[in-house]
Amino acid sequence: MRRPFHLWCLALLGVSCVVADGPQRPAPVASIESLIRSGQLDQALRLTRSTLGESPGDVRVWTLQGIAFSLQKNDREALAAFDEALRLSPKSVPALKGKAQLLYRAEDERAVPTLRTLVELDPADEVAHEMLAVLEARKGNCKTAIGDFESSARGVAGHAVSLELYGSCLQQTGQMQKAVAAFQQLASLVPEQDSAKYDLAVLLVDAKRYAEALIALKPLLRPDQTDPDIFSLAAEAYEATGDTPNAVSHLRQAILLNPKNAAYYTAFALLCLDHESFEVGVKMLT
Repeated sequence: MRRPFHLWCLALLGVSCVVADGPQRPAPVASIESLIRSGQLDQALRLTRSTLGESPGDVRVWTLQGIAFSLQKNDREALAAFDEALRLSPKSVPALKGKAQLLYRAEDERAVPTLRTLVELDPADEVAHEMLAVLEARKGNCKTAIGDFESSARGVAGHAVSLELYGSCLQQTGQMQKAVAAFQQLASLVPEQDSAKYDLAVLLVDAKRYAEALIALKPLLRPDQTDPDIFSLAAEAYEATGDTPNAVSHLRQAILLNPKNAAYYTAFALLCLDHESFEVGVKMLT
């Protein structure tokens, strides 16, 4: 499975959110934020340590320390800093976001309760909903995932991984019309990917929308195409629309590309049987 997009920019958490989490002591916090924004992470961490030596209960500084460690890819120390911030302030949104991002990136299941806390605090947080949806979908919890996908519709529409998982969950739960719409969005979003068009065509064939399936498959039926399943699916759609000659030619191409796949021969024999072309069918099977 392809890795998902980065959903939160950790550096921006310090700039936009952390200052609101405690009593105002602008000089250290502002300086740490400035160092993080300019990429001076070692200096930022030194300043967080000296500040925490004087004010060990400052949630904002613990969160900024977590952000700096995160940007250095030091996830263990970052998680420890975010956890300390959350021990001091369990509903600190910046610390929750920082922790969720780390756990999500590591595909750690502990991300789920962290994200649930975030959406409880802010039900309109589409980023948290989308992250939850991706994690739930990967675990096979499609009913739960669909609700979170639909709570983050704007973000999902622009992310191929989310659209693919959303469409698959809709398909698994029998919501075929919505599934087709999701895969149509996916095919438009990543026009260079044959797999998105193929998955859309499979759904359309399953839904008996054969003419639309052939439209989706048309860009894939290139002279240099080497995937036999694409030709086999096209053959099924052509036959369903009454175009037997094209069905035969495309199924022949599938067999030529993968002559060891018995299913293609069986499909060809059944096609010949349906049209009483017994000699052609026997010859191909032989």
